[in-house]
Amino acid sequence: MAELSRLSRDEQLAFYAGRARLNYSQGRYEAALADSEKAITLDYSAEMSLLGIESLHLAGRHREARSTGSALLSTFREDVDDAKLKAEFFKTMARVHVALGEDRKVAAYCDESLGVNPGQPDVLYLRAVAAMRLKDYETAEANFLMTIEQSDVVPPALWSDLGRLYGSMRKYEEGTRALQKSLETYPYDAGTKRALRDQYVKSKRKKRGK
Repeated sequence: MAELSRLSRDEQLAFYAGRARLNYSQGRYEAALADSEKAITLDYSAEMSLLGIESLHLAGRHREARSTGSALLSTFREDVDDAKLKAEFFKTMARVHVALGEDRKVAAYCDESLGVNPGQPDVLYLRAVAAMRLKDYETAEANFLMTIEQSDVVPPALWSDLGRLYGSMRKYEEGTRALQKSLETYPYDAGTKRALRDQYVKSKRKKRGK
């Protein structure tokens, strides 16, 4: 692009950063990554670095996203003052580790993100699911309930996750109620139906055993 060479450095930076944001918003993640890297060569930006990590992740390049993000940890922890940007970085890293099945890392990054910005129901949900997979059931329950409290619209899948959690905790009455809520949105979900039948039977047995 010969025309770009005639632009000033600041104009080129604005061009690449703007196009990176546009490509990202339109789901062209490889192109967004390329433009964010060009912007960074002109002038380092935490925003463009984060956009690059998110683009890698959404393009399915999770290990590269993990490596790039890990290299920038100290920068975001110590040098970035924008609380929203910092919280978003830790949330992105949590999602990268969700894709890699690394639940302890997911939990740790969610905690860092929530430490900067507690009002993130989507991060609370990620934290709850990670805790459930780690069999830290009380933490999972607390974070599921905070997600519900803070959400304008509760993610429908949360009710199924919460119901299964209660099953693991042997709280079958609470579990059946949560699973029934899930079926209000997904009435034909076979897995949720099976879990509901199982917990209903266990609830009856538990009552008879008292």
